[in-house]
Formats: sequence, structure tokens, C-alpha cells
Amino acid sequence: MAEPGEVEPEQQERDRETELEAGRMPFMQHLGELRDRVRNAAIAFGVAFLICWGFADDIFAWLRRPLFDIWDKHSGPEIEKLIQLHLLPRSWDWGPPKLVFTGLTEPFWVNMSVALWAGIFVASPFIFYQLWRFIAPGLYKRERKIAAAFTVLSAVFFICGALFCYRYALPALNNYMLSYNEADRQA
Repeated sequence: MAEPGEVEPEQQERDRETELEAGRMPFMQHLGELRDRVRNAAIAFGVAFLICWGFADDIFAWLRRPLFDIWDKHSGPEIEKLIQLHLLPRSWDWGPPKLVFTGLTEPFWVNMSVALWAGIFVASPFIFYQLWRFIAPGLYKRERKIAAAFTVLSAVFFICGALFCYRYALPALNNYMLSYNEADRQA
């Protein structure tokens, strides 16, 4: 006999079976549910992509800022050498660095790539929500609680990782790449 407030093992088993039955559906109904979830995720991605396409230049300017910050540090000594050799006037205004495209379609594909990745990033909460809505009915209540905590922590860690990459990893990578084989590099 169970203590007051405790549930008997037989009752727990019946509750589990009832919970499992609530999430059961025929195979074709599962496919229909999957189709609906994939469609909703694709629509969310498409909308996010189109919005990000409109802001692709601004997003790209934000993404290249760490490169330009490091570029100033690396190009400063080289420019100073050219000024000392009287190859450049001291009053020369370089302005901000510019990226050079070597192909006719490169600017288009850069914007396309930026919009694609930004669209995935922006739509990812809704995409993961659709994934959760498909998977959750097949889980027990205890498993849903664990999965919900895992999902929230995954989202937080993903955002923290993206911020860490932008703030620390990209500047370090750009610094290394600009200093690699510096003697043979031509700007």
C-alpha cells in the first residue's frame, strides 16, 4: 500500500499507458504531421530569408567589422613604412578598407549567402519549435521536461557561442590570417 500523497506503481503504469496512447496515431497521420511541420518551418525560413535579403548589406557590414578592425592594426605599420620612404604623402587619406570582388556575380552570391545564413539563424527558434511540436507527443511527461530544459539550454548556449565567435574567435582568426606569410602578401 502506498503512503498518502504517493502514487501506487500500478497507477503509475496506467498513467504512462494513457499518456502514451494520447500521442499515438497511424503512420500516415504521422507523415501528414511531419509534412505540416516541415512546411511551417520552410515558410518561416523563406520569410526570414527574404527579410534578411533586404538587410544583407547591413548584416555583411556588421560581419566584416572585426576584419576591418584587425586590418587597420596590420596595415598601419606598412603604410608608415611607405610614408617614411616618401612613396606616399603623409596627408594621404586611405578611408576604410574595401573588399575586392574578382568576379561579376560575387556581390550577388555574397548577399545570397549572408541572407541564407542569417535567415537560418533568425528562423531557427521557430524551426526548432516545429521540431519540438512533432517530437513532443511521443514523449512521456518526464522526458518532455528533460527535453524542454535541454532545448532552452541549447538555445542559450547557441547564442552565447555565436556571440563568443563574433567577439573573440573572429578577431583572433582574422589576426592570424592577416599575419600569416606577411612577407609575401600583397594588398
